[in-house]
Amino acid sequence: MLADRVTAEVARFADKDAIIVHEAGSVVLHGFDFNPAGGRELFFYYGAHLGSGVGTAAGVKLARPNQQVICLVATDRSCRPTALWNMARLELPVITVVYNNHAYGGPHSRVIEKTAGGNMVQRRQFVHDYLGSPDMNMAQIAKGFGVDGEVAESPEQLRAALGRARKATVEGRPYLIDAQVARVGVAWAEKPWIPPISIARERTRKV
Repeated sequence: MLADRVTAEVARFADKDAIIVHEAGSVVLHGFDFNPAGGRELFFYYGAHLGSGVGTAAGVKLARPNQQVICLVATDRSCRPTALWNMARLELPVITVVYNNHAYGGPHSRVIEKTAGGNMVQRRQFVHDYLGSPDMNMAQIAKGFGVDGEVAESPEQLRAALGRARKATVEGRPYLIDAQVARVGVAWAEKPWIPPISIARERTRKV
């Protein structure tokens, strides 16, 4: 899915007075039609502290227990799942949506800026930004912290997952959706690449 499609589906789903906690990078938010005076609110931490989104959403739910809280986070440094354990322990019914493109966006801007004529750009092989092989399953990670979740790979699956998320939060439980989104933009390699390194194969003694 495109990230904007995920946002559009969440915007259609969200309550009219939902609070959206945003730490998902360049995700477009205008579809939410924010109106702090009695409508939807946007909570965005401007201190540039990556990884604050999930914990911030927990704090927002503590402060506003009677409003729907939806947390939008990215895969890389933004989704710090340890805060999910607090949601489970304190029974904080927050919906967390992870924009999972299996990529680490930060280094791309630096690579393009610093080495625009470099070999990585020419070959479209960026050493440090692909977070696949193996893929990170954020839904399974969430379950390890006591929070139910699931993977959504299409708009139809996402809509169904949001319905189950609503049911969970109505019952007082947090829920996480691992939304699979496409890697797009000038910097992303068309074919994911990682250095062909295997310590297991290089061993001279199998221990």
